[in-house]
Amino acid sequence: MKIKLSDTAKIIAALEEGQGRATARTASLHEVNALAEYAEQKLEKLGLAKSLRAGATAYYYPPQVPNSYDYAASGTFFTLQRGSSDWYLTEVSRGRTGHVNYGANATQHIRLSIDQQMYCVRTNPLFKDVRAVPLAAFDSSLLLEAHRNPKVLSNVVVTKKPETEQASRTDDSPV
Repeated sequence: MKIKLSDTAKIIAALEEGQGRATARTASLHEVNALAEYAEQKLEKLGLAKSLRAGATAYYYPPQVPNSYDYAASGTFFTLQRGSSDWYLTEVSRGRTGHVNYGANATQHIRLSIDQQMYCVRTNPLFKDVRAVPLAAFDSSLLLEAHRNPKVLSNVVVTKKPETEQASRTDDSPV
């Protein structure tokens, strides 16, 4: 599924289909639009130009119930993907929510592509002394945390394959 957020009728229909007959911990059009707005603000805060934002993904996780809740709780999860100029709803599903002390509010997470992460590292002044980090351990949460606490970057370095290795391949060589 790939539904543009401006098509509210299709978004509502997708939410209703994904949620079935559920009445608790459901998602609404308001939450979908709020997640898109939140994600767009975070991408802007990271310094990503609008032309480079395509491919970012935003995730919505429903509220968790308190440990005292004796039953398995389900909630609506959904995913948004950034296109070249707009956000798209790509997934709506019901799943088990966790149990935590005193319960917890819904949460949102944003995942950047590797190219977006590398761009942020190259252009962001917070990363001027950064040299190498294993890409598997590097994700957008580190970028967002660095805005709050620059000391997070004291031991971080970013690495990328050398250009010569990529350029030396020919079309006939196996990948």
